[in-house]
Amino acid sequence: MIRATRYSRRPTARSLGLGILAATILLAAAPAPGADIVNTAIVMSDSGDPRQSTWITPLRIRTDLGLSIAAAPNPIVFGNEVTITLRVENFGPSNSDGFSVELQLPDEVSFDSSLDNCSPDTGGAVCGSSFIEVGSSIDVRVVLTFPESFAGPIFGDARVYPDNIDQVDENDSASVLIPIDRPFFFDNFEDGTLDAWSSIFPTP
Repeated sequence: MIRATRYSRRPTARSLGLGILAATILLAAAPAPGADIVNTAIVMSDSGDPRQSTWITPLRIRTDLGLSIAAAPNPIVFGNEVTITLRVENFGPSNSDGFSVELQLPDEVSFDSSLDNCSPDTGGAVCGSSFIEVGSSIDVRVVLTFPESFAGPIFGDARVYPDNIDQVDENDSASVLIPIDRPFFFDNFEDGTLDAWSSIFPTP
């Protein structure tokens, strides 16, 4: 449904011979997401003879969705999981119909679970959401794991794909670097122990 402020103008004249009479009508419309404006004009003389014309004005909703990314913990201790949070914010000027986010990860890193609308995808994960009002944001989170053989770091590269026309491309992508803290070993021969190596961290 279109909410509009109407301006009506009815030309007045004693008579109109051959020629053209033009009238300008200004509309301030607030369409529903994805809607177009359907315009209908009817002209009628005092003696009847109505004529109608209808045309459609396509509306292109424009938004500016920005993406940021964070990881916790960062750096990550060897053997633990890491949660990546992707935040999508709508800077306007229109409400957004929705978006999808693609997260690219190293081949050694695996998608474990998601607290939001995310699923594993080739090389990482894909997340999505529907409506975002101007000035609001939505967080989507992905939990990752990695094998013991992976020394790191974990590099996550993400990009948001808005459902509507996006006015600014520079803030559509973000990345994060996550170092992996591994156990540190030192030799213990000088203490007279039988163990050649000891660790200051428990082995996972």
